[in-house]
Amino acid sequence: MFLNNYYDNRIIAKKSIIVDKILNLDAKYRNLTNAELQNMTTKFKMRLASNESLDDIIIEAYATVKEAIFRLSGKTLYREQLLSALVLHDGDIAEMKTGEGKTLTAILAVYLNALSGKGVHVITSNEYLAERDARDNGLIYQFLGLTVGLNTKELNRYDKRKAFACDITYSTASELAFDYLRDNMVFKYSDKVLRGLNYILIDEADAILLDDAKTPLIIADQSTSINNLYEKANNFVLSLSRDDYELDEVLKTVYLNNSGILKAEKYFDIENLYTLENHELSHRITQALKAHHIMKKDIDYIVDKTKNEVIIIDISTGRRALGRAFCDGLHQAIEAKEKLDINNETAISATITYPNFFRLYQKIAGMTGTAKINEEELLLTYNMRVVQIPTHKKILRQDLNDKLYSTKKAKMEAIVSKVSTIHQSGQPILIGTADIQNSKELSQMLELKGIKHQVLNAENDFEEARIIAKAGQKWAVTIATNMAGRGTDIKFGEGVKELGGLAVLASERFCSKRVDDQLIGRSGRQGDPGLSQFFLSLEDDIILKYPDFSSVQVQNRLKKALISPKYAHKIITEAQEIIEKNDSAIRLDALKFDDILQQQRLLIYQTRDEALINNPHTVISNYFKKYAEHFVFANYQDLINTVKSIETNYLKENDLAINTQEEAIELLYQKIKNEYEAKISNLDNYIQDIERKIVLMIIDKFWTNHLNNIESLKKTINLRSYGQLDPFQEFLTGATYLFEQLQYDIAKKISEFALNIKVIEK
Repeated sequence: MFLNNYYDNRIIAKKSIIVDKILNLDAKYRNLTNAELQNMTTKFKMRLASNESLDDIIIEAYATVKEAIFRLSGKTLYREQLLSALVLHDGDIAEMKTGEGKTLTAILAVYLNALSGKGVHVITSNEYLAERDARDNGLIYQFLGLTVGLNTKELNRYDKRKAFACDITYSTASELAFDYLRDNMVFKYSDKVLRGLNYILIDEADAILLDDAKTPLIIADQSTSINNLYEKANNFVLSLSRDDYELDEVLKTVYLNNSGILKAEKYFDIENLYTLENHELSHRITQALKAHHIMKKDIDYIVDKTKNEVIIIDISTGRRALGRAFCDGLHQAIEAKEKLDINNETAISATITYPNFFRLYQKIAGMTGTAKINEEELLLTYNMRVVQIPTHKKILRQDLNDKLYSTKKAKMEAIVSKVSTIHQSGQPILIGTADIQNSKELSQMLELKGIKHQVLNAENDFEEARIIAKAGQKWAVTIATNMAGRGTDIKFGEGVKELGGLAVLASERFCSKRVDDQLIGRSGRQGDPGLSQFFLSLEDDIILKYPDFSSVQVQNRLKKALISPKYAHKIITEAQEIIEKNDSAIRLDALKFDDILQQQRLLIYQTRDEALINNPHTVISNYFKKYAEHFVFANYQDLINTVKSIETNYLKENDLAINTQEEAIELLYQKIKNEYEAKISNLDNYIQDIERKIVLMIIDKFWTNHLNNIESLKKTINLRSYGQLDPFQEFLTGATYLFEQLQYDIAKKISEFALNIKVIEK
């Protein structure tokens, strides 16, 4: 922590010198006419064209934007916002407390980097915020002569291409990543919508770069699966007792112990559950165990009764993650658990994780109020520092000590009592809960007390902006899950400051301290008054799941309610650290595996682009060479016999006067190439379109097979680890073999196409 603070102080001291230079230009730029101020953009572009860098023009550029913001909005940027904007240009994360003006701060770094003409992408946590910022901030950019686009999932390819052709494009992270995947599935280069990955600025960076990093984005097609296997696995899990499986709720792992394994083998009439031929069954059982003992309704997912479907709750925002499904059969296991129709699993056509997508950009930057805790991981994964920016005004919020109760019932009653007391004065209250179940319970208790209130959770997150907009008004009481209106300001009504500002009450400590900080950060913004307090019980999940509470001594103290709030807070802090470290380890481990697939993905996408942009005939020729290499390496010792095979019926026995493998490869390659080119020699240029389509269809077909083979490999890795084998090394070996096989399959199929093609004379 000392080193981090030292780094922050050093950076802020260095950047403060630049901030002073920007502020010194205030008077000069205030005297410019609108036309003169707008003409600065043209001057900056001319300087960049004359080989000056963005760093060379940053002082004048930031002064220009600062003045434009003042003229169009009447708001004057603080020096802390200028400090943050300098950090954002460096490609780091600026940690700014809630209410410190991140949205306006971003405009400076976005404008500067957009001057390069290579495009800038700005990421928000939902489409509502993307639309709002594109509209409101767009006034500044357009005033200064830059174009602004908005990318949403409803747009067609033509409109998306127009949006990304703009200097600045606002989007959500998922839609942007899906656009990248879809771009690498097109059959015409002109159908691509992205024009390069230059500079990206991510709002709420910790939620997107960390919380969402574990779940890959997948484009999939429906495939057939045996749904009754899910039902059988579900029924088997229901037949188990607590002694048949091992459950770690902190690490979120569950698996059969010896007793459970024996029951499974008897139930399904098999000799050994953990053989390769039974890996599908063992996997289904594991997912059924997770569905019942790890995945919680109204916490991890909701059941939409109108549509009769399972909908994921985004863990970092509390919002519904529409259009997404739990992967690897877990979604189907939950459907079986909830007695819904079981949808078929999907075949993966394209996939990528956020870390490997964002690292494709030339420069990444981010803003958030809570990221310093995870700086080490962000540095390892994205090479991004987290710089804590001082608040513009001193924080006046009162953070009261935690309240501890022996039971959940007593805790909930205490929260309602506190709400009743505060509510009498008209002071607005925001109640934070970890899940829908608690929000509903508190809502019912407030109704019995006659206290009017609003509930914001994943079941009605589409009303988020409206609910949060009113949360700072007198007499307002708002219950929110861990989304807490993130990205939307809570504005005070008249007289609220005099009442003490916004009171934030939390029904428990969350698994991540970052979420705690996000919630209390809704109060006390920009020097406003406010208060926060957490209410805990000895029955809270984070306490019961913590290993230290399993000892007999602590259990006795729990029963006698001798745990002090101070000790409970200490235990919870330690539990949060364990959970954070575990989550970080899972993310870094997942990235380690995905890095292998990323190398393969980039090679395949590069080959596709060569076929799309250049002459596909060259790609075909390269695959002839690969096929020749694979074939000769596999059959060199027995070439005479293989001459008679169908694969090599274009070789003659007198061609075998060769001395080395290299000679054999070159001979085979030239034979295939010459025969193919002789067939198409009299064809018009339209052969390129045919070649392009065939090459892309073959590559896509085998790439899809490869991705699903990789998924199957992942499922077997855990089985191999039982034999004391290193899972990563096993995956590396298996994935490398599969990719070599993929390249051979593509080369063989393209060669077969070329040699079997029949040219029909007109």
